[in-house]
Amino acid sequence: MNITRSDRSSLALWWWTIDRYLLTSFFILMMFGILLVMASSQHLAENLNLPSHHFTIRHILYGLLSVPIIIFFSVLNERQIKIICILGITIITLLLLLILFDGEKIKGAQRWFFIGGLSFQPSEIGKPLYVV
Repeated sequence: MNITRSDRSSLALWWWTIDRYLLTSFFILMMFGILLVMASSQHLAENLNLPSHHFTIRHILYGLLSVPIIIFFSVLNERQIKIICILGITIITLLLLLILFDGEKIKGAQRWFFIGGLSFQPSEIGKPLYVV
């Protein structure tokens, strides 16, 4: 596929406005992270009676999940991103208040929600929103 500067399709406009160095750096760091997780977590997984590449597979799945999210946010303009961040901060604040009453305790800290077999901390989702 050949994308030229004169092409005005949405894909071409995205390609010429995206920071390709940053996108390449993301993929390089993701590959490096996969190698590090593969090297360091095999013994831990075996100690927890999990398959030896359990954490590596999870890392790859979360990395693959992040690619469409990155592409989605790279297509938006500044105004749309601000609206999403304000809405996200509002939702995260409500979740942080809800966690006081309905959160799950892990290692003594009541900071977790379990939804469909996945656990997450609302504060971790809120951190990038506050940066923007």
